[in-house]
Amino acid sequence: MSTQTDRMNHQDSPARRGRIARRSASGAPVSRALRDLVDSFADVRGREEDADWARRADGNLAVAQVTPAHRHRLLARAHSVAVEAQESLDELFGLPEDWAAEVQEEAAAEGTSLTDSSATSAADVFSVGFVLASVASVLALVLTLIADGLTTDLSLGLLLLPAVIGLGGVGVFWAWDRLQRRLASVVAFGVVLVLAGALIALTALVMLALGEILFAGISSFLWLAPAAVYAGLAWLAARALPDAAADQGATPQTDDEWAARLAYLLRSRADVPEHRVTEAVAEARAHTAESGTTLAEEFGSPASYAARIPRDRVHHARNRAAVLTVAMTLVVGMLFGVLVPSGDVSWVHWLVVAGTVVSAGFAWADARSAARDARQARAAGASARTTTGTADTAEGDTR
Repeated sequence: MSTQTDRMNHQDSPARRGRIARRSASGAPVSRALRDLVDSFADVRGREEDADWARRADGNLAVAQVTPAHRHRLLARAHSVAVEAQESLDELFGLPEDWAAEVQEEAAAEGTSLTDSSATSAADVFSVGFVLASVASVLALVLTLIADGLTTDLSLGLLLLPAVIGLGGVGVFWAWDRLQRRLASVVAFGVVLVLAGALIALTALVMLALGEILFAGISSFLWLAPAAVYAGLAWLAARALPDAAADQGATPQTDDEWAARLAYLLRSRADVPEHRVTEAVAEARAHTAESGTTLAEEFGSPASYAARIPRDRVHHARNRAAVLTVAMTLVVGMLFGVLVPSGDVSWVHWLVVAGTVVSAGFAWADARSAARDARQARAAGASARTTTGTADTAEGDTR
């Protein structure tokens, strides 16, 4: 395995890495290039099983939230080795799950982050929010056709509701994305719940203030008009608003800035629990206190040090479940706070609520599964250490 690792490192020269990065610079091309690369594994030896291996490897990297560009680069390295060796991928690299874990460990040891920690920008609130408003309008058309048929009654409040939900929903997510990078997850979650409640209240206010029927017995296809308007506003927002880079913070000049930057990066990943963030910062400071060096001199950039901190799948699963719980709260709150009092609720709305609740339930089930797997892994590790210790003791007694 070490020989193959050396060969992969040789194949991953700076020039080659630059060519791959240029080909994989944008989202859609990366996806197409990644699919083509995975499929091309079947042509190396003329066996579809090699492409299946690559798909499983790519799936494992995707689950670990490795960015498409990095997945393309890593699989391109493996492809080059496979072309040169003309051997089975299982013999070259082992199981795809093991290979994916190994390349992530190598990247962490090198201080290379394979995930994307970029923050949601304020421009995203408008561009993505209006896109969601347009999609929500089309969904409202479908629901209206199911519930009322070809004609319906519409108020200004109903026509504005997709914009309130789209902009408000993305705004809440933007707040969560920012807050969880700077505050403990529990505090950030509490603030976001308050903001979600405010969004529900705003939605109810819009429906009450603008709930008078403006269009009675009008075609249900009128929903296409706000859908087109919101789509146009999304296009304008994407063009007009500056696409500011993620808030990466100033270059650390002091140990305090370096430590704050490290904490920011670890929280940005959403897969490191708060207590581990605190421990990582304390460990780095304690090490430099003994050596008499600065944090930058001892560990390099905060990003490279953060990349060495392993991800916590349990914490990540719980964060995802928490976000879906907030979404469920919004949907249920809008149903009982707006539609039920106004008498506009139908079976379709209950179906949407049920789908949201089920999604949140599956997310929490995944979190429990991750916690169970972690406990089993710890127990297996403890058992292996006990077995090794017993064998060492027995060997010592024999001697």
